[in-house]
Amino acid sequence: MDKFWMQVAQGLKAQYGGEWTVGPGVDSGSTVWHADGITLTEEQEAAITHVLQAVSNARRQTSQPGDGFGQWLRRAVKSGMSNWSIPGESLIGLGLEHPFGFIWIKSHDHLEDTILQSLLNRYFADFLYVHVYQIDDDEWIVLLPSTKSTRVSAMLEQMLEHAQGIHAVLLEELGQHSFILAERPKRWFRSSGGDVDRDGSTLLQAIFALKRMGQWVKQWIPEEPVHGIWAFQTEQLIMSLSAAQQVQWLNQLGAMAKWHQVLADDEELEQTIRVWLQSDANSSEASKRLFIHRNTLLYRLEKIHTQFGLDPRRLEDLMLLRIGLILYKLHKK
Repeated sequence: MDKFWMQVAQGLKAQYGGEWTVGPGVDSGSTVWHADGITLTEEQEAAITHVLQAVSNARRQTSQPGDGFGQWLRRAVKSGMSNWSIPGESLIGLGLEHPFGFIWIKSHDHLEDTILQSLLNRYFADFLYVHVYQIDDDEWIVLLPSTKSTRVSAMLEQMLEHAQGIHAVLLEELGQHSFILAERPKRWFRSSGGDVDRDGSTLLQAIFALKRMGQWVKQWIPEEPVHGIWAFQTEQLIMSLSAAQQVQWLNQLGAMAKWHQVLADDEELEQTIRVWLQSDANSSEASKRLFIHRNTLLYRLEKIHTQFGLDPRRLEDLMLLRIGLILYKLHKK
């Protein structure tokens, strides 16, 4: 089996068990497969044959609607520059003049593009405009049309639900672990007289910001694989400052050496600050997440107050603690 079909076989093994052999058939677009060590029902065999046929057909197709835009997007992201114009013909029929959100997927292992395309096309089968583009060997962007809800909170909830759904599907059907960030819906391209503005800088800048934030969030909250980037607005603001400005801010909250000395020697205290912030200063929730008694939590909160002169039970001090911890993590040696 080549690498593509080996990944298909691994996905089937993750879902059904057993050992699988999968490959292209003699007839155009057909597939052959064999499974050892398991017993399948007739319904399962028919479903597997149908899915493999669809995957094979998708792989054989050399041109898809939006391919031009996908190729442009991959080249632009790889360049690291945002001053790219989009070829006009590549936007035809994509619906990108409407508001849409996007989801950044980073897989832990290499995943064949057509497999993910087929999987997500089935997941978003009820959507008119959904586009999946590979931007690096282990990274994808999913463009999703905005919900018609006028409530911002509802739109954000839906984007996060989609991101969580993608993570679950990748894990359950392909055995793939991934890290996923969602961006709020927005009108990324302006339209005038029926034509869509071809300036791609706004979208590219948002993708670059999402990738940078993703690397940081993976270190900040490694145990949670799915997030909405709108939950990290303070982090984005701080990361937009120069390194010198960040150090100056941290020194104003207390000498940088103090933060490094205290938290580097006491990872438990760093975890307590982080979980306290994530729990919105709710002692019951924080105690549950930390697996400690409430009295132990109160002792640690008082220790934080003593060490930094900031009381985590006061809103103003809590905000300063959040900023201080972000700056410490950014400059942690």
